This record gives sequence, C-alpha cells and structure tokens, in this order.
Amino acid sequence: LSTKKLDLFGLEYRYVSLYLTGEINYNDMKQKLSSAIKRFAKRQITWIRKFEKEGIKMIYLENPDVEKASGIIEKEFFA
Repeated sequence: LSTKKLDLFGLEYRYVSLYLTGEINYNDMKQKLSSAIKRFAKRQITWIRKFEKEGIKMIYLENPDVEKASGIIEKEFFA
C-alpha cells in the first residue's frame, strides 16, 4: 500500500507510515499521534454535545453490553 492510501485508514496508519518512511522519528511519531488522537476525541465530544443541545437524548453505556443496549433500544423506541 502507498503512504497516501495508508493516510486514509486513520491516524495511527498516518503517523506510523510517516515514521516508517523516515519523515519523522519515533518520539515525534508518538507525540504527534497522541496529540492528534486527543484533538480527534475533543471534536467527537463537541459533535455529541451538539446533539444534546438540540434535544437529542444520548444514552451512555459503561461497557459494551449487547443485551443491555438491546433492552434500552427496545424500551426507548419500541415501548
């Protein structure tokens, strides 16, 4: 795969490919990847809060539990 193609797969692929091609060193890769992940997470939180401000109910689950999620969906949308 080309580095341009890897860039489309996500942040991790982008920064690891830069490291493997010698464009950045290992410490820069770790630092830049960590910063990029934090920026991405912050944008996700902002996006979710936008829905909450618009009155869309958000339900947060502590753990990925299919049975619990199914029960909540059944109760909220089909009861």
